[in-house]
Amino acid sequence: MARVAPGQAHNRAMKAGSRHVAAVACILVLAGCGQGAGSGLASATAEPLEQSFGPSFPAQPPEGRAVRIDTAALRADKLSLTITFVGGPGYQPSDLCSDDYEPWLAARGETLDVTVIQVAREHLGSFAPNQGCRMVGYGHTYHLALSARFTGTTVNDLAGGTLFVASPPGLATANRLPSGWSLQRSFEQEPGPPPIWVQVYAGAEVADDVPVEGPWQLVLYQAFGVIGEWSGTRAEKARERGAVQVAVTVNGEAQMLWRDPGSGELLLGWTLDGKSLGLVGNTADMTADELVKKAGGIVFPDP
Repeated sequence: MARVAPGQAHNRAMKAGSRHVAAVACILVLAGCGQGAGSGLASATAEPLEQSFGPSFPAQPPEGRAVRIDTAALRADKLSLTITFVGGPGYQPSDLCSDDYEPWLAARGETLDVTVIQVAREHLGSFAPNQGCRMVGYGHTYHLALSARFTGTTVNDLAGGTLFVASPPGLATANRLPSGWSLQRSFEQEPGPPPIWVQVYAGAEVADDVPVEGPWQLVLYQAFGVIGEWSGTRAEKARERGAVQVAVTVNGEAQMLWRDPGSGELLLGWTLDGKSLGLVGNTADMTADELVKKAGGIVFPDP
């Protein structure tokens, strides 16, 4: 496996599309993080957290524990895939708390099978009594060169989850929009399972660094499967905030819409063609009845 010199290490929140991956500090399990007896804490800037690999990969992934991939993005020339994940400090033989990872990739038609494996490496030295490692997450970025241009849309994380590097097939669209509104942003929110895709409709450009929900925006969430995210989890949170429940009908089926008098949020969740959908608008732009009409106008492409 070809490997080039690592880039500048970093430990900050990363973003691919609109998804943020933060290196999150966990619980301090033992005092200290040694690089050897009496060496103190491991460096927060341990190299290498950014590396490049490929374009040749073994026939099978290496042995070890698979680490969940958080984001995947395809370069414009479609010859390089950038993935991010949260792991331990970059491997240093002298750092007993460091971890090493190896990515693996294989093209399978319109899908890329990808995984990141935590592999065992030898370390120098040993822990002194009462020493251990601090459980801290570090953001890693790996650039995987491809042997041929990838024209598909889907990355299959062998640790579990589906990541899209382009708008996936079978994507629903909203048609009954306010005058002058159009699709302004489109991105994957969660790799799942099931993966969730987000479409933001508005009358003007919606910057990547602003919340996707609120006045002057209509947000369509689509899960590629059935979940209770909008009719269950978010509906309960809306109820706790004092939202009012409104009985409505979408595509001939009874549903519940939630109207939040404080924020103006309008929330509707339902299932269509085996996919869970969520639609979020605001009373600054539309009434509850108008949101329901927009939900009824959402369609999937022909097979």
